[in-house]
Amino acid sequence: MAGSLEKSEDARKRLLADVAHELRTPLTIINGTVDAMMDGVLPTDERQLKIIKGETVVLTRLISDLRDLSLAEAGKLKLEKSTIDWADLIQWKLEQFRPLAEAKGVTLQFESAGGLPPVSADWVRMEQVLG
Repeated sequence: MAGSLEKSEDARKRLLADVAHELRTPLTIINGTVDAMMDGVLPTDERQLKIIKGETVVLTRLISDLRDLSLAEAGKLKLEKSTIDWADLIQWKLEQFRPLAEAKGVTLQFESAGGLPPVSADWVRMEQVLG
């Protein structure tokens, strides 16, 4: 039991370090962009504002994820189960990641052997897992 508690504490410390890093990154981008705009290094235009807006979306998602994690640890995370077709879910996530992959010269392709059985699961949570 002591070993299990130690592993749990180590996992919690890693999680906190990861969360701090994940929160710091968009804040650094926002801060740097605003500073550069204020100093006249970057123009105050729609492109720069879109960058800032995008990073606020990332921050909002991270904070929401932290709330979900807290609810899960407390056993209070509600699941919205439905019948999920794995091929549809995988194709959906693939389409979301395609622009990022293509920008890096990577081609994403999904080939299904067919006949994957549907499952009862929470689409949003499974999407998070795949993401």
